[in-house]
Amino acid sequence: MKYLVGFSPDQGGREALALAAVLARSTGGSLVVCTIIPETWGHPPPARVDAEYASFLNQNAEKALAKARATLPGDIAAEFVARAGRRISRPIGPRKTKAKLEALLKRMHPPNDSSSPTG
Repeated sequence: MKYLVGFSPDQGGREALALAAVLARSTGGSLVVCTIIPETWGHPPPARVDAEYASFLNQNAEKALAKARATLPGDIAAEFVARAGRRISRPIGPRKTKAKLEALLKRMHPPNDSSSPTG
């Protein structure tokens, strides 16, 4: 079984990765750890600001994936990828289909609600 994990370099991302590691270990599966960055324009503007922004986003994605690699136990097989998109479902969707993933783990941001047990 292969599990797709949406990863962000924060506590929630580490928790999602830990859960995925437990699932992979218990089923003998592997992981695809994916971080999502915003999509940039497809053509360069005259000031090249978008190219600088894209470079900044790519560097942050690589840093996030490096944190994921360092966090994941060494006995778990994993592939680490970064995808760009306007919404999470776009960049992850094709990856899910291509890899024939059996399960999808998504980390969701809890609402900032002071009445909730986590807020």
